[in-house]
Amino acid sequence: MFGNDYILINDNGIDLLRNRFVYQHFDYSAIISYKVKDGYLLQNRLIIMLFSFLIMIVGLVLFVLQLPIYKDFFDFEIQTRSTKGLALILFFPPLMMIFSVILMWLSFIRSKILQIYTDLKIYNIRIKEIEKSGEIEDMIKFLDIKVIKRQA
Repeated sequence: MFGNDYILINDNGIDLLRNRFVYQHFDYSAIISYKVKDGYLLQNRLIIMLFSFLIMIVGLVLFVLQLPIYKDFFDFEIQTRSTKGLALILFFPPLMMIFSVILMWLSFIRSKILQIYTDLKIYNIRIKEIEKSGEIEDMIKFLDIKVIKRQA
């Protein structure tokens, strides 16, 4: 009934998906409760932010250390094989900085999260695609009926 690349919700229960294959199934009898809340798209966003910050620092240091080489690189003609390797080395720090900016940007994207509480664990599943399709209210009503029936 409801689903995206990570979750499938139907009458049989809730299936967690990986590469469109079910890797974990929850019957509604195993669910204690659930909650839909706002969260971030990435789960370990602080680690990713720290990693992107470190990549940015390394890229800036390499860029500053190679500034004299940049001047010499654009002064002579590129004809030998070694200069192609030199070009790769010179363009690597800016690429590192661009990559770190993309990672930092991804860590700030917000999304709706479905938290499923079971006896053993709390599962956080992104439901951004369900929210975009406008089916989130229908999904909440469906889950209310299924989970409350189990608890009654």
